[in-house]
Amino acid sequence: MFREFYVRHALQLTNQAYRIVMDEEQAKDLVQEVFLQLYIKAESLPEELNPGAYLNTSIRNRSLNILRDKRLQQQHHRHLAMEMREQEKKPLFETLELRMQLNNSMNALQGKSRDVFFLRHYENKSHREIANIMGISKRTVEKHISKAVHQMREDLGENNINS
Repeated sequence: MFREFYVRHALQLTNQAYRIVMDEEQAKDLVQEVFLQLYIKAESLPEELNPGAYLNTSIRNRSLNILRDKRLQQQHHRHLAMEMREQEKKPLFETLELRMQLNNSMNALQGKSRDVFFLRHYENKSHREIANIMGISKRTVEKHISKAVHQMREDLGENNINS
């Protein structure tokens, strides 16, 4: 009996769903979902319920929900794309500004801390290489780097830059 009911209504419901969602596979899936829900709820539905009207209303509502979700997803994607374009514009200015602030902060470093920092971060020298070049211990190099980084974080923090 349920099979006959399905065969009688499935095509019409699929067409109804397709007119809304404009996707044949999705329309077929919606029809399957609605019939499955009808089958599961069959015992709890009132006897005076018109099954055809129930199916039409269910298909329309589910199709509209799919359409709404697609629109929300598209809006979200457009919003993300717009944010990404805005972010692409910012880095050049922000990078130049940050580079200037970093250079100013590095130039404000004192003596060996400045030299050690420069060798480590601009010349990419290892701690051991810096120790050999400057004639100091590796531990002293580490202390100078730590001191320089701490001072630069303070300087950059004063300029409202996140380090």
